[in-house]
Amino acid sequence: MNISPFPQREASPETIVRVRVVKREQAAQNVWMFELQPIDNPTLAAFDAGAHLALHLDGGVRQYSLCNGPQDRKVYRIAVRREEDGNGVSRHLCDSVRQGAEISVSGPFNRFALVDGQHALLIAAGIGITPILAMALELAARDRSFELHYAGRSSAGMAFLEQLRQHFPSDAHFYAPDIGDGTRMTLERIISAPRPGHHVYVCGPSSLIESVCVEARAKGWPEAQVHFERFQAELPIAQDGDRAFEVQLRSSGQCIGVKADETVAQALERNGIYVNLSCGSGVCGSCRTGVLEGEVDHRDYFYSAAEQARHNEFTPCCSRAHSARLVLDL
Repeated sequence: MNISPFPQREASPETIVRVRVVKREQAAQNVWMFELQPIDNPTLAAFDAGAHLALHLDGGVRQYSLCNGPQDRKVYRIAVRREEDGNGVSRHLCDSVRQGAEISVSGPFNRFALVDGQHALLIAAGIGITPILAMALELAARDRSFELHYAGRSSAGMAFLEQLRQHFPSDAHFYAPDIGDGTRMTLERIISAPRPGHHVYVCGPSSLIESVCVEARAKGWPEAQVHFERFQAELPIAQDGDRAFEVQLRSSGQCIGVKADETVAQALERNGIYVNLSCGSGVCGSCRTGVLEGEVDHRDYFYSAAEQARHNEFTPCCSRAHSARLVLDL
């Protein structure tokens, strides 16, 4: 069967629209599902599995993966886990945003798109199920081969569990202490030797993503066949060998030193120059800045490998420089 490649569409990041919450319901313990519909234009921007929506809230810009399947295009559907010890945005959404409320959003954007292939291994834990659910629905609609593995601390906290059980009784596998015999998800068993046309997709906590990548590398999977998305921002981590460098502003020619233990954004702020920060860890892309000269040390999760290789943009909240100087389009 000849299937065309999965398309990758993306809206302009500058386009912000108002949407209304047309439905709000609890999807699992501490997880709420929201359906959002544009107010002025009922037609949704086109998107594919793996896409996310940026919500512009008082606490900053936050990214949430879309759960929609390919035939479900009347609303944007997202799920939010209420984080008690987070930054307060998830608590606000889950506790205060009711049906009928209006929110500003941009996107959808897609840095986690499906690629054309013969078989997909989908792995998720916790709220990482959101883009993986959309992938399963899209693969099923295209009659493509896949298997899904979904782990949680308990079945009560696993969003969309019943939907997955009903839609994919033979392709989806679930792991939690109170499911079946309580068998844990074992990556050594799930991830077999690589095969042409097979791809791995994983979303969830950093520990899961790192474990999947380690196991895949150990078994010889090419990097291009392992895809992941982090759903939670993490603070930038200093690395051994970090050194000072400088950035130069195109507009004024001013050179600013960046210390070994500070970010470019912090160095700019010290000098009265502010960029649009949100996640602070290279996940959302809010602070992305043009680079005119120099080699970037990319430490973000926003750009693809091909985009990073161009060295024409970077995220100053976390990325650094391999060269002694970066000339910024500021």
